[in-house]
Amino acid sequence: MIKFLGLPFYVKLACTLISIVILGYLAKIGDTILVPFILGLLLALLLVPVSNFFERKLKFPRTLAGIITVLLFFGLLGFGFYMLASQLSMIKEDWPAFKEQILVGFHNVQIWVTDRFGVMHNEQMDILNKTATKSLDSGTLLLGTALLSLSSLLILFVFTFLYTFFLLIYRSHIVRFLLLLNHQEHHNIVMDVVGQVQYVVKNI
Repeated sequence: MIKFLGLPFYVKLACTLISIVILGYLAKIGDTILVPFILGLLLALLLVPVSNFFERKLKFPRTLAGIITVLLFFGLLGFGFYMLASQLSMIKEDWPAFKEQILVGFHNVQIWVTDRFGVMHNEQMDILNKTATKSLDSGTLLLGTALLSLSSLLILFVFTFLYTFFLLIYRSHIVRFLLLLNHQEHHNIVMDVVGQVQYVVKNI
C-alpha cells in the first residue's frame, strides 16, 4: 500500500477531494457567509478599543460592553443613513414645480414632433403607450431584482451585526486558540501579529 505523509494514499486522495468540494461550496456561499464574516472581523477589530473602554473604565461585563459597543456603532451608522435619506426626501418639496416643468417640456416636444415629422398627438401617444408597456415588463423584472438585492443586503447587515458581536465578546478565546495552534516560543510573534492587524485596521 502506498504511504504518503504517514497516511494511506487513498485516504489522502479522499481528503484532497473533500477539501476541494468544501472550498467550492464555500466559494459558492461566500456572499452569504464569508463576506459578512470578513466585515464582522474588521469591525470587531475596529471596535475593540471602545469595548475595552466600557470594560476597564466603566467596569461593564464583556457581554454587556459588546452589546453596547455594537449597538452604538450600528446605531450611529443607521443615523447617518437616516440623515442622508432625510436630505434626499427634501427633494419632494420641489416636486410640484419640477413636475410642471416636465409637463411643459413634454407639451413643447409634442408640438415640435408634429411640426417636424407630421406625427399627430394621438399617434405619439400610441407610440408612448406601446413603449410604456414594454418598459413596464422590463420594470417588473428590475423590481424583482431590486427586491432580491434588498433582501441580500438585509441578510448581509444581520450576519455582519452578529459576527461583529460574537467576535468582539469572544476575542480572548480566539487569541487563546491562535496561541494553542503555535509553540510556546512563537506566542510573542502571534501577539505581535494580532496587534499589527488591529493597528492596520484602525488606520485604514
